[in-house]
Amino acid sequence: MASSNVWLGCSAINFSNVQEAGALQVTAVDDYLSSIQYVVDVSAKKEDLSAMLSSVGVAYARDGTVDFGTKLGDGTTTAANAYTIQVTEGYSFDLDLGTEMIGRMPCKLRGNYASHVNAGADDIVLTNGSFPLVESSNLDLSSIQTLTVDPSIADSNGDVIVPMSDVGGGSEFGTTNVAMAAIPKAISAQMEGFASDENLLRLVANASSYFNLMTFPLSGSIDQSDNVVRLHTILKGKSGIADAKVNEVAALLQDMGDDSVDVQQREIGHHIIASILNANPPSKANTSDFTAGGSDLWKIVDDDATSPYDTLQLDNTSGLSNVILQYVLKTTMTLKSRSGVALNNTLSSPAAVPENHEVQILYNIRFDR
Repeated sequence: MASSNVWLGCSAINFSNVQEAGALQVTAVDDYLSSIQYVVDVSAKKEDLSAMLSSVGVAYARDGTVDFGTKLGDGTTTAANAYTIQVTEGYSFDLDLGTEMIGRMPCKLRGNYASHVNAGADDIVLTNGSFPLVESSNLDLSSIQTLTVDPSIADSNGDVIVPMSDVGGGSEFGTTNVAMAAIPKAISAQMEGFASDENLLRLVANASSYFNLMTFPLSGSIDQSDNVVRLHTILKGKSGIADAKVNEVAALLQDMGDDSVDVQQREIGHHIIASILNANPPSKANTSDFTAGGSDLWKIVDDDATSPYDTLQLDNTSGLSNVILQYVLKTTMTLKSRSGVALNNTLSSPAAVPENHEVQILYNIRFDR
């Protein structure tokens, strides 16, 4: 039979405009953090953040995942189609991919640091390659002596000068190297019988064990189990397998209010990029097609040919504002005599925490430079 093509005409229909989803409300731990008495505000470079997060992206078209398939707490499915994904195997966040170490970044000390500071305290100089550190069976002496050779953490002579009388209040971003003083200052001030004096510990401690408290945000320190612990390494969080780990952005944001989670059990980069996406969704003003190295915040990575998803990854983060990573160090300390007898323990800070001699130090890593 012959076909019958019937022209029905046309119509102009402009559908309701697509509305940008509102930012999800993130559960905060402000009440908990506001009780901490020792606060370290570290100023990091904004431009370094994209490199630190280069192993994670936002997958917005992923085979096998139902978009808008999850109902959120407010009864909607908004933002339930966005997922973070591990682009390459390893850690989703890595401070070592930046250009500085935390110990050398400009820093301000707040809280009890400001009330306990001694304006007459002498600087401490860590001489490159020769200062004594606590020995560990997990780190040979030659390794210890080369840990500070990198010129990015030393001055022109290779030495690291730590100003013990400075809390960084005299400049916009703080004073370089002040972060290295944070732990020994807090422990000394919280030591039983030390009358909140943040310098008394350096008088009675041998150089090896005292310097060990200062190098945590640089090359690392030795803990009470003879292991090397390093702030940069701890803040990498939990590693992941490429393409295998997918997290719903909404779930990541709602999980941020749990202050009891160990940082090394968290996929740090996934949480960070979810927060950035929530505050800065892609638009023509901040997104570029496929090419990296431009001026836009986001770059579109079209992986249809090789992988079952397309992603957004961070490209240029120099224009970001208000990215603050918060980490709490919980530490205890016993001062031992020359014969190994326990002399003093730390007093709990905040005092409201159980009497376990634990001192809590809040690190705010602010990407504001």
